[in-house]
Amino acid sequence: MAIFVLATSEGQSLDTWIDSWNHWDSYWYQFTWENGYPQDDPRNLVYAPGFAILTGGLTQIFGSDFQRTAMVFNCLCFWATAILFCELVARRFALPNRYILMLCLLSSPTAYFCFPAYSDSFFNLLAWALIALSLMDLERLGGSQRVAVLLARPTLAFVMPWFRLTGYAFLSWVVVRKWFVLTSLITLILWLTLNRVITGDALYFLHTLGLFDMGPGGFVVGLTSTIERIASGPDGTSLEAWQLWLGNDLLAMAYLLALTATALWLFWKKEPLLAITTLAILALSHNGSYWRSTLRYDWPLIPLLFLPLLSWALRGKTIRVRTAAWVAIISLLGIQYALQISYGRAFLEGRWAF
Repeated sequence: MAIFVLATSEGQSLDTWIDSWNHWDSYWYQFTWENGYPQDDPRNLVYAPGFAILTGGLTQIFGSDFQRTAMVFNCLCFWATAILFCELVARRFALPNRYILMLCLLSSPTAYFCFPAYSDSFFNLLAWALIALSLMDLERLGGSQRVAVLLARPTLAFVMPWFRLTGYAFLSWVVVRKWFVLTSLITLILWLTLNRVITGDALYFLHTLGLFDMGPGGFVVGLTSTIERIASGPDGTSLEAWQLWLGNDLLAMAYLLALTATALWLFWKKEPLLAITTLAILALSHNGSYWRSTLRYDWPLIPLLFLPLLSWALRGKTIRVRTAAWVAIISLLGIQYALQISYGRAFLEGRWAF
């Protein structure tokens, strides 16, 4: 993280660097805290209210501004998620080195979203906390611990969509966790009711996508349109055209394919909850409406990419397999860190970066 700060600050003062993160969604979360959802133009209903309310409440408690409060809170959530993920995965997959897992998690191309006032860091913490709790063996817990886990699971399931609508991807758990359905449906009904009360249209939040240049669509629409754009190449010869083509299309497709393969590997390793969660988030984030933010929505999944590689690096049957796996891990780490710095700089300059 220190390397990232040095690579992106480029001689700026700390205050200037912090203020430079206040772009795009950060504005809308602060707007929601200060103004709610105005009935005359409630376009910010595309953002669930939880993060705005939580961050705004913290600003009142600590007396700081919205951006700086969000940055500190998000960084704490980021590190808490990193520790939780590394401990959970190391135990579950019998991986001896948690430091390698930490490097894998830190290398995500969109890890820089722990700095702006975005909901992603806290959502990632909620998501991995729910996954960890759901994978616990209740038979090994004492009475009070079992009660606490049983209460925490539906609570997190209820809360998550209020911070990021991607939380509804966890409705896919109906396949393996029946209890999840009722909790998520209650949340969805309340969210639709809020839209109905403010605008008269329960589905208004879907209509607001057009106001943010994000046309409606689904997974098939997003997939086919992206394949067409990849085949046609960049829209021009400028550097920006090449960056858009690589970032919005080619890179997103690469992660879609890699994470789908990871989900299949997780099924093979008899980890259906992790596999179903991966496919559900991919189905929601890789669609016509959200494609330009795909890598950010995939952020909680990206560390999973390294699990098959680490498994082969540590337990491959031949030295050739183990060596090839380590080369792949080191290469992927380097590529992702380079992407993270590149996109972080773009975001600080006010350009779109997921």
